[in-house]
Amino acid sequence: MSTCRHDSGACDRLPKAAVAIASLFLLIWLLFGCPADGAACRHRVSHQPRPLPPQPVAIQAPVPVVAPPAPPPPPVTPPAIPAKAADPIPHGTVAVPPPAPPPQVPAARAVPGLAKTARIFTGVATVIGSRPAAEVAPERAFDRNSTTDIEDAPADAPGGPAVQVRFDTREGHEVRIIAYAITSSEFGDPARDPASWDLIGILPDGGERLLDRRTGEVFAQRTDRRVFTVEDVSVCRSFRLVLRAGDGGSVRLAEAEFIAPR
Repeated sequence: MSTCRHDSGACDRLPKAAVAIASLFLLIWLLFGCPADGAACRHRVSHQPRPLPPQPVAIQAPVPVVAPPAPPPPPVTPPAIPAKAADPIPHGTVAVPPPAPPPQVPAARAVPGLAKTARIFTGVATVIGSRPAAEVAPERAFDRNSTTDIEDAPADAPGGPAVQVRFDTREGHEVRIIAYAITSSEFGDPARDPASWDLIGILPDGGERLLDRRTGEVFAQRTDRRVFTVEDVSVCRSFRLVLRAGDGGSVRLAEAEFIAPR
């Protein structure tokens, strides 16, 4: 204390010297204070884990949200086409039967004709049909009596089944006619009246000629006498009417007349 009192400058230098000594001592101790494990100290000092530098953080980009695909539109079903009769019938379809074919009309069967002949005062009368002679009296077609008649079923003839009424002049006498007449029967069904016919003339040489043809004829009443003119006035020795009824069945008539000029 007395020294500081006498020498103030020395007293000011004393703390500084003490701090310097203490710092030196600390440095020596750190370097040489524990030589046995000083290396370990240094090792510990030198091998302290160093803090890792900050690692870059990968920032993941947001995953875009993808909407699920829209369902495909339902298939468009085309309108159903009605199946043909020959096609398989789909389930739930009402089968409509095809229209029935028109009925087949059987072809007329050719029947051999049976000739029924009778001599009359002007010649020979013949009826050709499919009925036997006992059922047909051919002379009644030329007896000038409308209350009697003939009826015969058709037989094979040119142009199809028909009933033929033929008149042959006596001894092949040649005549020329300008008209002829047919009288409907007093009895039976009007459907058996002659409805269509051909008038054929047999020439002197045996050849045949069509003198007249009629179709769709109607007799207005029973014993209706109708007269038809002939355009072809060729000379003939025989005349033949090929008669067909309206219903295609039997033919019935009262009289057949061949009219010559006076």
